Amino acid sequence: MAATAKKVSICLEECKHHLTGELLPFWLARCKDDQHGGFITHFDRDGQDSGEDEKSLIAQTRTIYAMAAAHRAGYGDGRCGRLAKEGVDFLIDRMWDRQHGGFYWTVTRAGQCAIDKKILYGLSFAMYALSEYTLATGDKRGLKYAKNVFDLVKKHCADTLHGGYWEMFERDWDLCGPGAQGGDRKTLDVHMHLMEAYTTLYECSQDPLHRRTLLETIGLLRTRMLHPEYGTGIPQFWGDWTVAPQIKFDIVWGWDRFSDEGAKSSAEDNTSAGHNVEFAWLLLHALDILNEHYQQYETLIRKQLDHAVDNGIDWEHGGVFIEGAHSGDVYDREKRLDIFVNNAGTYRPLGIDSDASEIRDIIELDMMAPFLISHYLVQKFRRIESNQLSILTVASQAAIKIFSDGLGYGTAKKGLVAGLLELENQLGVENVNNITLYRLYPGTVGTEGVLDLVRQG
Repeated sequence: MAATAKKVSICLEECKHHLTGELLPFWLARCKDDQHGGFITHFDRDGQDSGEDEKSLIAQTRTIYAMAAAHRAGYGDGRCGRLAKEGVDFLIDRMWDRQHGGFYWTVTRAGQCAIDKKILYGLSFAMYALSEYTLATGDKRGLKYAKNVFDLVKKHCADTLHGGYWEMFERDWDLCGPGAQGGDRKTLDVHMHLMEAYTTLYECSQDPLHRRTLLETIGLLRTRMLHPEYGTGIPQFWGDWTVAPQIKFDIVWGWDRFSDEGAKSSAEDNTSAGHNVEFAWLLLHALDILNEHYQQYETLIRKQLDHAVDNGIDWEHGGVFIEGAHSGDVYDREKRLDIFVNNAGTYRPLGIDSDASEIRDIIELDMMAPFLISHYLVQKFRRIESNQLSILTVASQAAIKIFSDGLGYGTAKKGLVAGLLELENQLGVENVNNITLYRLYPGTVGTEGVLDLVRQG
């Protein structure tokens, strides 16, 4: 299972193709809200606006970050930068609380406040996204508002007695109540993303205060929030840093598995392999920005990555287990998959005089491969009702149009869609509600291979 240079190179090329040929084109074509500003982030199985009347702080800021980061990396020919500006305009004009400061948790599509709480998780992404926006575009508004949020967080959220930060607040910055309201707990998730936010804030500002705060947060995470023996993340704490049973909060931003009572089956001995790997990566990135050596953190990072490799990966069937004990036992062997982008395909102009073997090769790759992958995932996940899975298949315009040289490619894509419709019908017959099959029909994407064909005439 060694990661050779060739394997890494293949993975990097696959990721780059997905980013530039599939992911960015999808969102560039859809996310801008021309009527109200900001971003539309809810779409149905056909990539159409599903109409949810909500814009959340995390969805808006993450889209700002994605567009700004893509622009800074040189993608989008300026479109990503312009979209990032659209998002920042909406964020400042519609989601900033002019009376108490900070950003609302959610607003309506038109920008009317819906949930006015101040949630530190969302505020961390605001600092992160706005700092990245200034780095990418030079627009100083991003850094200005990122620093405003930083000052509010230090003023209202910092626990000056025990260290760290409280995380759930009312609109006027009064701390929320205990238990499910979240006002009596501190979490690894929020503090880890604060490290991420402070990293980009410092990269942008070069302010010594932001540097000291980042180093302080790294130290806090290292000494308070990781298991002393295994180096793995501990999810929740009381204010004095004693471990708290992991519970579900009223305000949520992701997916997790709890009992009907909102508790974990092993609430005080529980760690996430995914979070541990994420923490290691974010720490390495922070050290790069700080220009600090890895050496003093190497043992910790190796522990986290080794724990994930040894205990978090299902080497038999693939995938990553959700959670388990710090010592390594896996509690939950159901794996979580939110979305799978199914895009296997190659194009070759074929007609009546083409060799049958060439047509068969195209059909096997462009029809059979993605269909059988979808079939496999449906088999694996249809009984795991807690896992809402979306399978997004890129079917191409060739699935709905006739092309003069499409005897192989067009036949494959039309057959693929027909097979997916049959599969979708079977899900309906069995009343399976946790899997949704989406089909996209993009036109030609300007990959290097396509551009080579164009250059060759």
